[in-house]
Amino acid sequence: AAEHTAKFGKDSLPWTLVSTASYEQVDKYFTPQERFRSVEFDRDWNLQKLSVTQQSEYLPRLNFNLSQTGTGTVNYLFTSFIRENEFSANQHSLNADLNKWKTRINFSGSLTQSKGTTSNAFFYRHRGLATHDLWKLQFGYKDEYERNLLRGLPADTLLNTSYAFYDRQVFVQNLDTAKQKFNVFYRVRTDDGIRSNNLLNYARAENFGFSVDLAKGEKFSFRTITTVRNLFISDTLLSQQDPERTILNRVEISIRALKNSVVSTTFYEAGSGLETRKEFTYLEVQPGQGVYAWSDYNGNGIKELNEFEVSVFPDQARFIRIFTPTNDFIRVFSNQFNQVLNVKAPSEWNKLKGIRKQMARISTQSALRLDSRTTANDIAKAYNPLRAGLDDPELITLNRTFRNSVFFNRNNAKFGFDLNWQTISTKALLNNGLESRENKFSNHRIRWNPGERFTIGLETRNGVKRSVAEFFNTRDFQIQYTELEPRVSYQPNAAFRLTLNYKYSIKRNEIQYGGEKASGNTAGVDLKYNVADKGSLQAKFNFILIGFDGTQNTPVAFEMQEGLRSGENYTWGISYQRTLSNNMQLNVNYDGRKSPDVKTVHVGGVQVRLFF
Repeated sequence: AAEHTAKFGKDSLPWTLVSTASYEQVDKYFTPQERFRSVEFDRDWNLQKLSVTQQSEYLPRLNFNLSQTGTGTVNYLFTSFIRENEFSANQHSLNADLNKWKTRINFSGSLTQSKGTTSNAFFYRHRGLATHDLWKLQFGYKDEYERNLLRGLPADTLLNTSYAFYDRQVFVQNLDTAKQKFNVFYRVRTDDGIRSNNLLNYARAENFGFSVDLAKGEKFSFRTITTVRNLFISDTLLSQQDPERTILNRVEISIRALKNSVVSTTFYEAGSGLETRKEFTYLEVQPGQGVYAWSDYNGNGIKELNEFEVSVFPDQARFIRIFTPTNDFIRVFSNQFNQVLNVKAPSEWNKLKGIRKQMARISTQSALRLDSRTTANDIAKAYNPLRAGLDDPELITLNRTFRNSVFFNRNNAKFGFDLNWQTISTKALLNNGLESRENKFSNHRIRWNPGERFTIGLETRNGVKRSVAEFFNTRDFQIQYTELEPRVSYQPNAAFRLTLNYKYSIKRNEIQYGGEKASGNTAGVDLKYNVADKGSLQAKFNFILIGFDGTQNTPVAFEMQEGLRSGENYTWGISYQRTLSNNMQLNVNYDGRKSPDVKTVHVGGVQVRLFF
């Protein structure tokens, strides 16, 4: 490379011109170990259908950069790309960033002409932004344009991969220095495609909307953006999409009150558009790398869609679920709603006496996350996220998680308890119909440390699990369950801990879904030994006695027995973690289990981690 610098104009504010010439050559015998060019290199040069054989490549460049302090920079780059006798192209690039008299212009564009053995191409594109500050407002225009014409040889006809689009927008907003911000915009995009060897317009999209950002210190903030999009199709031979109007509205509210005793965060987004039905299949992966396990319920040796369950044990997790969109679209209204609310007493109440000191021991956390899509024509119903019910026939997609927790003595090392209520609901529109699942339960936990060495805990859970699939009736169930789990831990020092635990559970499927019943008794021991700055050793053993009244080898039996079998089951495991150096860690794991009429399963693994 060679470079030359020249200055001219006023001595106080001179213009600087930097000229650079460079050359790059890649020999045909060179084999790169990894990518050394930009990800967009092939697209920038319209490289298509090149020979698989390695060819020498040549890239001469000539660059001129003109700049002035207080004004900006203009840069011109000329590049040639030659791939022996197979491909040649010339590219002209212009980039400018100018800022003067409250006006800013930013431009980036290129023109590429190429010749190949199968096609010639003319590719022009640019992005531009122009703004002017007037009083406390900023007026602006920005656009993006691409026109890519590819002509096949020797007929010199336009290929179907040719295209063009023009996206432009005008806007008005206040300056970035303002605390309260707003923006109003109008945007138009046109798309062109190939028909009858001509580039013709086939679609026009208009967008208009506004955004507002209000803030009052750290105690309150409010943000919203609303966009309306109208799509017009002028040539149905080039686009099968239907004309449509879509609406998108987003609101974010954050509140901190009473010295951060009340913290609330709200997010709401509503819109309309198209939802596609999805086909799904299960793909086998390495053991332990998947999510689902296959159970051959009918014994025919064929992996059928209704024979996959979420794996309980890592060695059975051999499959992942792959979704494939179809061409079947449905007009839907969508909304997302997230609400997080944390309430606690002011910190200074801990130092007081009486009822305020007792109130300081109580705190609550509530979180609701919801994402739903519905075909309801009633706008009030479609955009109300709290009206989304799992049994609503117009609801086609739902992901909802609700959790409410009340804590007493949360930070007290001696005694504390918490009450939790949680609901997890999902619903999906698949090619064969709707599939929905729900787990709704209440959970209570108590902990008590009668001395420095012992910890006593008790956990209870009551809930209902429900599954409904329009296309697989064998997967339908509604299971009521109750669980009781006491545990005692003995920890004489920081290095050693021994835990004894017991769990009793009762499960019953509703009569209309089969009426199966299951009971479980689990007794276990867990031992952990830690050595500071060295590592840790953990061992566990569980005896699980399961009683099941119903048909074995079914999805309901798998769910109620949690992947085990009726009768006496045993699970055990050992894990060893050792720090080898400051940035290296060794993990050795072994797990085993034994169920009636099933061979003993042993699973082991070794992992080395490096920290950088």
